[in-house]
Amino acid sequence: MGTLTLLLLWPQALSPEEKNPVNRFLIWVYRPVILWVLRHKAITILIAVFVILITLFPFRSWVVEKSPEGLLKTISEKVAVLFPLDNIGGEFMPPLYEGDFLYMPTTLPGISITKAKELLQQTDKILASFPEIDQVFGKIGRAETATDPAPISMIETTITLKPDDAWRKVRVKRFFSDWPEIIRWPFSKIWPEEKRLTPRELKAELADAIPFPGLTVGTFVGPIKTR
Repeated sequence: MGTLTLLLLWPQALSPEEKNPVNRFLIWVYRPVILWVLRHKAITILIAVFVILITLFPFRSWVVEKSPEGLLKTISEKVAVLFPLDNIGGEFMPPLYEGDFLYMPTTLPGISITKAKELLQQTDKILASFPEIDQVFGKIGRAETATDPAPISMIETTITLKPDDAWRKVRVKRFFSDWPEIIRWPFSKIWPEEKRLTPRELKAELADAIPFPGLTVGTFVGPIKTR
């Protein structure tokens, strides 16, 4: 204890706190700031309120997701980093787009191996028909290991996707889409009437394409996220 006390107090005995160059620099920076704040209390409160509003404003949900594709959406996505609310996720790790999907639906309990195999083949065939998908590999049940106790009623399908630039372009309805071509052309340069299919839209199409009775609507998530 005596040694610890000596180590803490000895520097102050050699050099007083007021003469410490680090403390002098901090005081030099802090003093004009605190004096300005004390002189302009109303402005300081308004700045604090403004910062709170920026922190709590759901910019991505209200602005970015509702902005039309094109220059306006690109700018709004750049500005969205200044609004932290929508950037705070419910998980420690932020969402990661891995370029692959893992599809994990379940069937009714007690399904036979023959029927489970038939469902697996049908779902794999439907998924492979999408032009954005490169490969589909599905399995039912578990391997000969105790580390993955999956029943026959559980299907796991790994979906390998093609690069994003090979995905389909879909039409986007704009407010000027019904106008004559000569008037519509300059607007289409700012708000294009076509856009690449997004991973979220592809997931929705895949889920709608597999309406088998007795098969739960599985989720399409990244393989790493499920582990």
